[in-house]
Amino acid sequence: MKNVILKPLEGIKYTVVQQYKDNSLKAYPEFLKRDDITLAHMPGKGVTKSRSLAIELAEGGIRLFSDDDVIYNQDYFEKIINAFEENEELDIGLFKIKTSEGEPEYKKYPVNRTVIKKRSLCRHD
Repeated sequence: MKNVILKPLEGIKYTVVQQYKDNSLKAYPEFLKRDDITLAHMPGKGVTKSRSLAIELAEGGIRLFSDDDVIYNQDYFEKIINAFEENEELDIGLFKIKTSEGEPEYKKYPVNRTVIKKRSLCRHD
């Protein structure tokens, strides 16, 4: 998880939801005990449940969901923030991951940007 949590950055806050099955696993690592990190425990498992709780607890206008094995740098956060600032109509942004040098791409991504309208998301054809 240390790859996801960067040194404190102005305007960036983290919400970490830890799911557990056993009460003995409820301890947080020391590096997560910072003012810019909100910590929450959640019994059981399920990505939908943990993301719903994270949304509920999060502050700010942009939320980024991540697995604990992702590696970030400050540049990535700036790119995400810029994408939302440059596109005021943007509600949801999907971004391409960068694979390690010499590794194959994670998957085939479209060459051009795709705009998805709310109407097409709500269609029940």
